[in-house]
Amino acid sequence: MNEKLPTIHSDYVFKQDDFPLSIHLNPGHPDYPMHRHEFEELVIIKEGSGINSVDGMDYPLQAGDTFLIPRGRAHAYSRMNHLTCYNIYFDSRQFDLKRWVTQALPGFHALFTVEPSYRRKKEFNSRLRLDMEQLLRIWNLAESMEQILAEEKPGFRFIALARFLELTGLLSRYYEKAAHSDSLKILRIAKAISYMETCFTEDITVEHLAEIAHMSPRNFHRLFLAATGKTPTAHLIGLRVMQAAHLLSSTSQSITEISFVCGFTDSNYFARQFRGLMNESPSEFRKRTVWDRPHES
Repeated sequence: MNEKLPTIHSDYVFKQDDFPLSIHLNPGHPDYPMHRHEFEELVIIKEGSGINSVDGMDYPLQAGDTFLIPRGRAHAYSRMNHLTCYNIYFDSRQFDLKRWVTQALPGFHALFTVEPSYRRKKEFNSRLRLDMEQLLRIWNLAESMEQILAEEKPGFRFIALARFLELTGLLSRYYEKAAHSDSLKILRIAKAISYMETCFTEDITVEHLAEIAHMSPRNFHRLFLAATGKTPTAHLIGLRVMQAAHLLSSTSQSITEISFVCGFTDSNYFARQFRGLMNESPSEFRKRTVWDRPHES
């Protein structure tokens, strides 16, 4: 059924293929049938009301509501009543947002990773709702980004991206201040994810992550899996392999050295895990990526 849904493609919203960031002011947002995108959509509600339906759940909308629609997620809008919002479209894969902001901002994981996943599994019913002061600040940033992208003056991509990063950073901070009980649970998982992405080369146990999240190991394991689709161990291995891939293509360190630097204690185990995730051995990956790398003059 999901495969038959209308899909909005990237080339419809992004003017440049190599700059996947766009913003649209939607005054008097109309009802819109179930659909999905090839990119992420950040929605910021300024005024009005309506219903946002995601994966069979209806969420009432009001001023201050701010939420992410993940790539490929089926959603619709109905019973819209004088609703004004900004829709910010972006592709996080090309911007690599997590590498830039998540180490110091657990709220980023809460808003952009954990909350949408829990919403899909109906674990929680929580969204970020900005107060008037927060909404005004975020709205001003969105307006500035819209103007920058529309004028296309020299350097507009760089400046627009800076506005977007500032906006997402502020939203991440605001989520950390949320007092809703479900938001607190989501933030606890997000803090554990943030810790993993900061300290993935260290000896990390599920028990320690559960302590960070203030949960029992069993409950933490269940909720982590619901949030990310992976076990804590699988997520940790993925982080280590991604770092190893970066080092393989950008340094002359030996494969054994890289395996230890990235937190693996056994180079053979590292090689198996790398192949399992990357579909090639570390040595094959290094040969391919070094060969593809542009030669310096």
